[in-house]
Amino acid sequence: MSKFKLGQTEKHANSLIGRRDAFHVACVLCNWSEGGRPEPGMPVRFTGDAFSEVRKSNDGEIPHGVIDPFVSMAALDNDTMFWVLLFPGLASAPQHNFDLQIALTQDMEDGQWDCRDCSD
Repeated sequence: MSKFKLGQTEKHANSLIGRRDAFHVACVLCNWSEGGRPEPGMPVRFTGDAFSEVRKSNDGEIPHGVIDPFVSMAALDNDTMFWVLLFPGLASAPQHNFDLQIALTQDMEDGQWDCRDCSD
């Protein structure tokens, strides 16, 4: 039996075609922290060490997760909470309680993200 996991691909695995399974995915309930509008499936990063607010990932940044891809676009706005599905490896074993394995970056330690990203 193959240890085939989310995020992996496999070639010529005809014996696995049609196989059914269910997955635990680590999720965090979050608020939106920047201008613009959150979108289902949008890659995001946490903005502080409370891991409760997210912003859109910029080009070149590694996202922490994606906004719930199944939520209705009409239900999302800047004032609603939504689930962020974390990428594999960013949480301890996914269960109902888990530890985040995300290193704090300077913008997260500051507790606020400057959307201008300017250096003046």
